[in-house]
Amino acid sequence: MSRTTFTRYVALGDSLTEGLCDSAPGQPDAFLGWADRLAGILDGDARLSGASVEFANLAVRGRRIADVVDAQVPHALELGPDLVSVMVGGNDLMSPAADPDALAARLESGIRSLRASGATVLLANIFDPQFAFFLKPFRGARPSSTPTSGASPATSARSCWTCGE
Repeated sequence: MSRTTFTRYVALGDSLTEGLCDSAPGQPDAFLGWADRLAGILDGDARLSGASVEFANLAVRGRRIADVVDAQVPHALELGPDLVSVMVGGNDLMSPAADPDALAARLESGIRSLRASGATVLLANIFDPQFAFFLKPFRGARPSSTPTSGASPATSARSCWTCGE
């Protein structure tokens, strides 16, 4: 089995990626989020092969997809990562005017930029909005089962958010 050892990891997103309210073991007043924990695991793995992982968590509480695409993605690209995690969208979906399809399209543009740099992109979300009954009335045009703009399912934020439709 072939393994990839990452050396530069950048985390993008909102409070969930920032680690807000995710207590560090044995330190109830300190936060240690999932991205920080993943960075530690990746660093341990890299050290087994004589390398190490540089890590930057650019996530900030309250951020929305536009913030990540417009500010965090360009900053991440400047850092030259080989792995980028993106977990954002919860704050956007809290709005009654949220259109998950339009949000996914916006996020997809950022994901394309990251992938074009050669970085591996880990795209995660906290729930699939296609199953959120309260969002059904706000859904925009339903995308076809084929990803848009020649994207493969692996690189399409839209297909990630709408798989199975």
